[in-house]
Amino acid sequence: ASMSDIDVKRYDRQIRLWGLETQLGLQGAQVLLLGATGLCNEIGKNLVLAGVGHVCIADSALVSTSDVSVGGLFSLPRSCVGQNRAAALAEGLQPLNPQVEITSEPRDACDLSAELLRRFHYVIGTAGIQAVSDICSCTGRLAVKEDSPTSPPAAKRQRADDAAGAADAL
Repeated sequence: ASMSDIDVKRYDRQIRLWGLETQLGLQGAQVLLLGATGLCNEIGKNLVLAGVGHVCIADSALVSTSDVSVGGLFSLPRSCVGQNRAAALAEGLQPLNPQVEITSEPRDACDLSAELLRRFHYVIGTAGIQAVSDICSCTGRLAVKEDSPTSPPAAKRQRADDAAGAADAL
């Protein structure tokens, strides 16, 4: 992104606060939100209004009548019941800032490929305590080397001299 790519009028307060270089950095950021929840709604809204380059929301659940009555997801209309939550939330966020690319993935964190996860600079879990499991699941997939999909991360591999020491102790 360059100075000509920035809507200086839209981001005037932010540019005065943290500078043009930081705003340009925000425009290049790619963020993945795990779980289309009320918290995701708030985080997504703030990222979109700040001008983050790309926000993707991942969730396989469908909008329920409970989601519509509670209003945590941009007060979705009843017509959204039965649609994918991530897609409905992305659609609700888009009018806030048409310059931000907003996409959705109709899959849960455990079903996202390492290839997809590597496209993002930041991954944020938004589903309460489930977010811890979601982040661990994603981290585990990213830690596995491409040439050895079943081997544990390097930090978890037993060192050769530790294995020999353990055998001597027997």
